[in-house]
Amino acid sequence: MIEPYIFYKEYTKISPLVYQLQDVATTVFIGGGCPRDIYFDKPFSDIDIFLSSDADIFKVINILNKTPTATCPEIKTGDSLPAHYQASHLKAVLTFEAFGLPFQIVIVNRHSFTTIMDTFAVNISKFYFDGRNPIATHYALNAMKNKSLIFNTELPLNQIYKQKIIKKFPDYKVVKEKV
Repeated sequence: MIEPYIFYKEYTKISPLVYQLQDVATTVFIGGGCPRDIYFDKPFSDIDIFLSSDADIFKVINILNKTPTATCPEIKTGDSLPAHYQASHLKAVLTFEAFGLPFQIVIVNRHSFTTIMDTFAVNISKFYFDGRNPIATHYALNAMKNKSLIFNTELPLNQIYKQKIIKKFPDYKVVKEKV
C-alpha cells in the first residue's frame, strides 16, 4: 500500500503523463480508489487513469514507451480482461509501473466524464483528482453523509473488490440498490 504523500511527492512526474494522454483521448482523469483513499488519508494500491473510448491504444502504448521508468504495459482487452473487468463498458486495461508507482489505464466505452463515472461500481469510489486535490462527486458526498455503500447492481461486481470496500468502510452500511 502506498501512502498519500507519495502521490503528491511524485505528482510532478505523473502529471506530464496525464497531459500527454489528453492528446489521444477526449476525456482523461485520475479517478476511483486513489483519489478516494487520498481524500480519507488512507494508503492506496494503484493509480487508475480513465480514458474515453476514442483513445487509440497504440498511441497510449507509444506514450508509455516514452515515459521514463515505465515498465512495458500488460494489455488486456475483451475476453482477456480479468473477470472483475469483463464488462461491456470496458474496452481495455493497461497495467504498468512508472515512477516507482503502480498504474492502470482503463479505456472505457464511454465518451464523457459523467458517463465514465457512471461505470464505477460503488458510490464511495466516485472520486477524481483535479490536478491539486481529490474531489468527491455528489454520489461520494451522499455516501459519506449517509454512511452508505451503494453498489451498482447493473455492473459486474467482483466479490473480492466488494469485500475490500466494505472492509475499508466498516462503519458504512451496505445498501443493495443501483446507483
